[in-house]
Amino acid sequence: MNKALTLLRQRFGGSAGYSVVIRQLVTVVCPPQVEEFDLVDAITEQFELSVRAMPGDTQALIRAGVVAYDLGALARFGRRSRDLDRARAQRYFALWRGGLAIQQEFAKAVKGLLALACYEMPAMQEAIGYRPDEWIEKVKRRRLAVYGEDIRRRAANLHRPDPLRTSWPGRESASAVANRDMPGGNRP
Repeated sequence: MNKALTLLRQRFGGSAGYSVVIRQLVTVVCPPQVEEFDLVDAITEQFELSVRAMPGDTQALIRAGVVAYDLGALARFGRRSRDLDRARAQRYFALWRGGLAIQQEFAKAVKGLLALACYEMPAMQEAIGYRPDEWIEKVKRRRLAVYGEDIRRRAANLHRPDPLRTSWPGRESASAVANRDMPGGNRP
């Protein structure tokens, strides 16, 4: 990895300022329930864990994007993105979503990671009526009712010998193989 990316990772990766920017992005990108359910910190932490699981170069690029996003607000609003009120923060993120290609890609990546982190939270899943365990159990019962007999029959067949093979290589002892191959049959 080049020296610039290493420096970015060391200086901005996991810093308090980085987390503050991500927290602010959570309130801009995610639905308002995240604050109501007190999920901002949990989503921020999940986002950071996801980024840490990525290859080093990708981590450094995301961190560089967060720094650029944070400092870029200075030119437009005279303050860093982390210090913007909600309305300005939303406008600023919208500018990045419609900005240069690199800004658009950064906005998509961050929004996607934050959305994944947001909707992994049980409170958010419940809020949108997402109950995968109930659905899985329902489908499991239905499939067992329709295919249960076939499943049980095939499971039983897994442990039966193959009816097409009368002998298995390697099952005879070495002396039995030697005796079988000798002229005149078995030896004493």
